[in-house]
Amino acid sequence: MDNNDSKLKLSIGKVYETAGYDNVSSIIMNKFLNNNTENNISLTSIKPDKGILEGKLYFRGKPCPPSTSASPPCNGPYASKTIPDNKTVSIYTEKDRKRLDDQTTITDKNGKFRIILDIGNYIISTRSGPSISNLHETHFIITKDNVTVLPTIVISTGIS
Repeated sequence: MDNNDSKLKLSIGKVYETAGYDNVSSIIMNKFLNNNTENNISLTSIKPDKGILEGKLYFRGKPCPPSTSASPPCNGPYASKTIPDNKTVSIYTEKDRKRLDDQTTITDKNGKFRIILDIGNYIISTRSGPSISNLHETHFIITKDNVTVLPTIVISTGIS
């Protein structure tokens, strides 16, 4: 590892520590220095009062030819998107409906994501029609030292 890699590791490490990571070095080595683009958060890398939400987002739009597979507007994985974005995907605490604006992640090329959350009850809200008020809510629970896996969630803006 050269000096630039060390600087990268240090600066990314600070970001990861604020997100609730304990074992920063192994995550940084796997995800950034080895150019691994998968979301590889593990239970051994988070603080004990947290858990992991794992899911997959699919965008239902218009059918497009294989050469134009950009989602959205085409059908396909909701890939390389920051979530929650509070337009298409939002995450709230169930008790007081507080929106989580400060905790984000990026979906991978298959629409998969992992995000570290405090233990508790939550709602993930996604667009399910042309109006911004057309929402689909999925309730879930984050428990200590566990991974909560959601079924595939479909996002739709009603355009097909």
